[in-house]
Amino acid sequence: MNVSIRSRFIVAAALGAVLSAQAPPLAAQEAGGSVQGTVIDGSTKQPLANAQVSIVGTRSGALTNSAGVYRIPGVTAGQVEVRVRLIGYAPTTKSATVSEGQTADVDFSVSQSAISLTDV
Repeated sequence: MNVSIRSRFIVAAALGAVLSAQAPPLAAQEAGGSVQGTVIDGSTKQPLANAQVSIVGTRSGALTNSAGVYRIPGVTAGQVEVRVRLIGYAPTTKSATVSEGQTADVDFSVSQSAISLTDV
């Protein structure tokens, strides 16, 4: 009877050691990569705040800060289309390659655009 309890204890300890030896995946590996950059006015070269930057075909996106800087984490690795929109400026799209655990830099220089309103 002592042998049975001792054997169970050894097996349980060995199993615990094996399971604890496996390292969990890094957060960057689980989350893909990220896209970051700056959005500026093409004519004045001034940074644009509150521009909406998004990954086309996904729900991932961010707004630029007062320095025109944005960062979108958790982007699936591969070829992506990054789009920027801001009222008064023409929407602009660029292609980027996102690598697992890496950051792709995508900067935008956008052109002002007239806004057409319909009659009421």
